Formats: sequence, C-alpha cells, structure tokens
Amino acid sequence: MKLLDKPERRRVLRKSQSLRWIVGGFVFTIRESVASAAGNELLPGPAWMRSLVIGVILACAFVARLLAAKEDD
Repeated sequence: MKLLDKPERRRVLRKSQSLRWIVGGFVFTIRESVASAAGNELLPGPAWMRSLVIGVILACAFVARLLAAKEDD
C-alpha cells in the first residue's frame, strides 16, 4: 500500500468535511463523559441544570455524527 505524498494528503484532509464532523462528535462525547464523571465539582448547581448541560452536549455530539454521515453520501 502506497501512501499519498504529503501535499496530496493535506489537500484531502482539508477537503474532508465529514472527518471534521467525526472529530467534533468525538470531542463532544469526551466532554459528556467528563461532565458525567465530574458531576458536582465541574457543574455546580441543581441536578436538573447538570442534566440539561449534559443533554445539550449529547445533542451536539449526535448532530455532529449525523452531519458526518450525511457528508459521506
């Protein structure tokens, strides 16, 4: 298997929007994991507010994954 030359790899990565959405979904998933694990220390306040913040993070990760799948078509 032969790899593309370096300028060609950079061009492909620059044009790859779906890869950006996949990375965005991964980042939001990591944030959700940290927010769930840290709980009260990271997100002080009532439990409903923590749940709302985690829910928004999950929704962002879900949308990023949907957009990545859409870009692959």
